[in-house]
Amino acid sequence: MTIDHPGPPSHYQGDVDFMHANAYRFLHHFLRHLDLEIALGNQLLQPRILGLQLLEAPHLARLKAAKTLAPGADRLLADTVPLGSPIGSDRHRMIVEAGLALPREAPPTPQECQILCSVDRQMVQQYMRKVAGPCGRGRLTRAIVRPPFRDELGRKGWFAEISRAQRHVIRRLHLKIDGWPRWRHPLRIAFLSDLHTGSHFDDVARLNAIVDDATALAPDLVLFGGDYMNMQPFGGGRVPPRTIAAILSRLEAPLGRFAILGNHDYVYGERAVADALKHNGIPVLDHARHSMQFQNHAIDVVGVPDAHAIRAEAFALLAGLSAERPTVVLAHDPVWFAHLPAGPHFMLAGHTHGGQIRLPGLGIVRTATKAPRHWTHGLVEERGQWLYVTSGIGTSGLPLRWGVPPEIVVLDMTGK
Repeated sequence: MTIDHPGPPSHYQGDVDFMHANAYRFLHHFLRHLDLEIALGNQLLQPRILGLQLLEAPHLARLKAAKTLAPGADRLLADTVPLGSPIGSDRHRMIVEAGLALPREAPPTPQECQILCSVDRQMVQQYMRKVAGPCGRGRLTRAIVRPPFRDELGRKGWFAEISRAQRHVIRRLHLKIDGWPRWRHPLRIAFLSDLHTGSHFDDVARLNAIVDDATALAPDLVLFGGDYMNMQPFGGGRVPPRTIAAILSRLEAPLGRFAILGNHDYVYGERAVADALKHNGIPVLDHARHSMQFQNHAIDVVGVPDAHAIRAEAFALLAGLSAERPTVVLAHDPVWFAHLPAGPHFMLAGHTHGGQIRLPGLGIVRTATKAPRHWTHGLVEERGQWLYVTSGIGTSGLPLRWGVPPEIVVLDMTGK
């Protein structure tokens, strides 16, 4: 794809005749179907998306000299890698901003407003298949399970006998991370993710027991990693968000409780799940940061929700992490570990269920993430950075686990 677009219509003064309005609408519609939360020209289009690469320094210098670059926008420029078309022309350049307008002394000519969009047919088909799968499945799932849910007991009917949960385990980790304070006693974090409450028989009572076990660990901070809803197409267990959130609210901690949403929560209804959590005193970090003090040292918690949508806010949030400030990144999908910048940062993730089924001699049957397979479960250290991926609590698809028990994660963290 090649794009030449000086900015969205809102950037210009006066009447401008967009010669290729249809092309603009098509391009915007196409990119929206890729689940990229962007508007060309006034939101950040992450350079990693669609094969984009950072512009070379000489081109940046030329743009600055021409005074067409807004101050502070240096790192927000990107260079497209065109598919099926010649390389080397300025028409392959694209200025990408995060809420910054490019200063212009006069309205552009119609020729300057052209969008030259050369789309490779095979690429379109490939991306549309890639995105249409999750989107289509989400709509089909909603049609089958028919939210909103109303069964506060999560009854399973005749599925009860084949959907009994494994006993959960408590996974304890003691970590010393470069750049973190050496506290008098470590920061204790309780982490629960992928509850899918209702995916198993008697899951409401089970969740209450899990919360009791987590409370007994006396955490300083509680984090919830998303996917609270049971979206299995069959088998009942339709527990409403308010019931789940009320149970989770019993798990208290001095530094508070924070949550993100997962892809199943978005399928159910983002607003309903988020509102239930907030109503029960659990802030939802939607591409957001929360700062706190622990033993007179500052620490941040940031949230990267969902799993099936690539959002510009997530890239911007991770890129903006301080190289000195200790940060816990709460991400639903471990794929975001690839974008964690250098610094005293630690990522917690779920989504994978640890593979949910691990066969002897074969290992994990399948994983729901595009992250490397060795990021599916457990502790990962790469590039001097740390990631822990939990197996979660519930199940999706089928109410079955094999070789991957559900878990409560408790982490004792301090500096080296």
